[in-house]
Parts: sequence; structure tokens; C-alpha cells
Amino acid sequence: MSISLLLHPLYQISLFFLNVGLYICHPTLAILDLFYFFHDALSAFFNRLTSLFFRNQQNEADTYGTFSFYALHRLNKELTIEKGSIICDLGSGKAKVCLFSSLIWGCFSIGIEKNATYVRLHRFLKTVLFQSNSTDVYQGDFLSDEVPESDLLFVPSTCLNNDELDTITSKIMSLSKPPIVISVSVSL
Repeated sequence: MSISLLLHPLYQISLFFLNVGLYICHPTLAILDLFYFFHDALSAFFNRLTSLFFRNQQNEADTYGTFSFYALHRLNKELTIEKGSIICDLGSGKAKVCLFSSLIWGCFSIGIEKNATYVRLHRFLKTVLFQSNSTDVYQGDFLSDEVPESDLLFVPSTCLNNDELDTITSKIMSLSKPPIVISVSVSL
């Protein structure tokens, strides 16, 4: 058994304990995290199953991870994000940042994501959570599409090469009002 298979459940358990306070205050987050957990488990199972039958099949894996609800909560304490702010998440994945920001911060959120399955997942979750007017995720490539105007912008810099970082930095600098940029690993 691979060490990474053992570490992922331990990581999930540690995130659970970090998020307990938020789950108590916002039970919707507990339900959302539980949904994400089951989605990840089923995806891993079906990816493994299909790899047994289709050896050369490529699948789109998460390339840069996700923010925990705890990290987003701490971010709000540091930045004091105001209700009604516009949040943009580039490479939004399963739209965790978008849903959190609309549910908890009362912000309008926009995500841009390549993976069509994740875009459909977000559309399902925003309907179930009654967030249809507060959040949207578009299928696209943030390196070639326009970056929307926003107050706070999440950029997945760990999966970008230097040319791509230059491209996204140029797009951010060309916005009429440059947003606060949240980036992991690389300063933009």
C-alpha cells in the first residue's frame, strides 16, 4: 500500500478536527464537506476501477489541492472581507471557495474551471444550497479567458509555470481595480 493512500485519510481527519468549530456554527459546511468526502471516495474508487480495464486512460486529477474551510475562515479574520464583495477563484475545482464565500461571507463568487464534471457538480451544489444568485462557476481556461473584476482573487500558482504566471500577472495588472490576490507558493 502506498504511503500517499495512508496520508490522505489522515489529512482528511485532521481537517475535520480543524473545522469542528465551523461545523457547529454553520452545519451546512459539515454537510458540504461530507459530500466532498464521499465524492472524493467514489471518484478514487471509479478511477482505480477504470485503470484496471483501461491502462492508458488519462484522468484529470487535482493538481493543486484545495483550501480548507478553516483556512478560509482564518483568511476572513485577517482581511475582514465585507458582505457583497466579489470573490473570484481561478481553477475553482469543486467550487469550495465559491460556495463558502457566498454561504458564510455573503459575497458574490465567480469561479473559472476547466473540468466539466466539477462545473456540473458546482451547479448541482449551488442549487441544493440555494446559492443560485450568489455564485457561479464557468467552464473555461483562466489563462486564455478574461479574468473577471473582483475584490479578492484566488490564484492556483503551484500548478503554473513561469510563462503562465507572467500571463496571469499581466491579466491581473490590467484590471481596472487590481484585487487582493491570494496565491499559494508564488508571490504575484
